Amino acid sequence: MTTRGAMTRALIFANLCISAGSTITGDVSSARAQTTTDAVVHPSGCIAIHQESGGLVHFEVFLVDPSRRQLVPIEAYRISVQIRGKQTPVWEAQADNYSSAHRITYGVPPKGFQDHIHPEQLMSGVSYRVTVRSYNVGGVQRVFLHEGAEKKNTCPWDGNPRS
Repeated sequence: MTTRGAMTRALIFANLCISAGSTITGDVSSARAQTTTDAVVHPSGCIAIHQESGGLVHFEVFLVDPSRRQLVPIEAYRISVQIRGKQTPVWEAQADNYSSAHRITYGVPPKGFQDHIHPEQLMSGVSYRVTVRSYNVGGVQRVFLHEGAEKKNTCPWDGNPRS
């Protein structure tokens, strides 16, 4: 009896795995059908933005981990920046051969990345949407106002779930 029950549980488990695999395959196929600028926003991801007075903008990607009550640095394999409300990115870069980066400076593809769209000059007073793709959380995006001055847009979570 015990062997038969174990076999039944194993068959049920195998069927669930096969069903889940086909669902994942379908999700991947439908995700590939979307345009490259689309991203499903993951509620646990965050992009911190640091603007320098000289105009440089740095992006850092994090996972919000409420169980550990902290931000965990993660890496992105793709970045796209576009003017809010516009479809065409002003810069887009993607990793080759599974490279990834935690910190990315606007217009400077990290090691192992290639520009898909060469960077345009960011304009002061314009709102931009940055979107990254990460193996850890999928897509994460954030809107920021480029000010051309020293400014930090940290992740809106500091280990306190109320913030």
